[in-house]
Amino acid sequence: MRLISRQVTKLLLLAGTIGWLSQPASAIGPEPAPLSPPVQLTVGYQKVGHLAPVILVSDELKKLGVDLAQGSTNVVGLMGVGSSPKYVIGRKGVKFDSWDDLKGKKIAIAPGSAVWFQFAATLVEKDIPYNSFEAVNIQGGGANFDQALKKGEVDGLVTWEPFESIPAMEGYGFFARGLEYGSSKAVGAELGMFMASKQAIDTKRAAIERFVWAYLKKQEELTNSPAKFADAYAQLSGMAPDIAAQASQIIKLGEVISPEQIKRQAKGFAQLGVIQKDVSDQIDAHWDGSFVEKALGK
Repeated sequence: MRLISRQVTKLLLLAGTIGWLSQPASAIGPEPAPLSPPVQLTVGYQKVGHLAPVILVSDELKKLGVDLAQGSTNVVGLMGVGSSPKYVIGRKGVKFDSWDDLKGKKIAIAPGSAVWFQFAATLVEKDIPYNSFEAVNIQGGGANFDQALKKGEVDGLVTWEPFESIPAMEGYGFFARGLEYGSSKAVGAELGMFMASKQAIDTKRAAIERFVWAYLKKQEELTNSPAKFADAYAQLSGMAPDIAAQASQIIKLGEVISPEQIKRQAKGFAQLGVIQKDVSDQIDAHWDGSFVEKALGK
């Protein structure tokens, strides 16, 4: 396979944080045979709740002849990880019953972020002018969004977990259920994507297959045990257990990305100016679902 163009690479990175609703992967296939000699995989990941299964796979992989290390940033896409609904977070006492209530409000956003793409795509699909409200750019981490809401500097937030749940838990904010923006046709609800270098796929395919199998096994375990998922979320993110428990309830583990969704993203991102060129016609050449299929015994 030829090298992925800069535009396709950027699109896949964006697709790694956002996607579409489909049937999540489940019911994994038989355990693979151990590799001999063992193979080392370098794995890098962000400490976010929807990747919680990744911290539980090391022992499983050692039995399969795969050792994990961390630190690589040279990666390309493998599979999705989960989804969740996304709601504007309103300040207590502010009316957010429908999209019409955005008019004239101050909404905190992180321009260029995954949630901003979801939000902006939804506004386009609902024919809501972006200038009908005041977009307030917030710099830094999610805690800055919550502080702005708590101080009354903004009326609403477009942010991410656990910074969506914290205002609701502490009583100064709420989920505006009528303003859901995570299910647009153009962008969708995928929360993340595992990626591997082309070199690793060519030279360590068997090890990557076992990584995917072990991850999906732990993902299925956490899906079937909300308490274990909340504990893993807290362990991975460093969040307080009560916050992790609340935030984890919103997340549905299991990939929801697909080539068709990435094609819709390509068109949508080009229209939004996120990428310079619509590369939807190049997606099929850069998608390989065989790792997940093999892990599921298909």
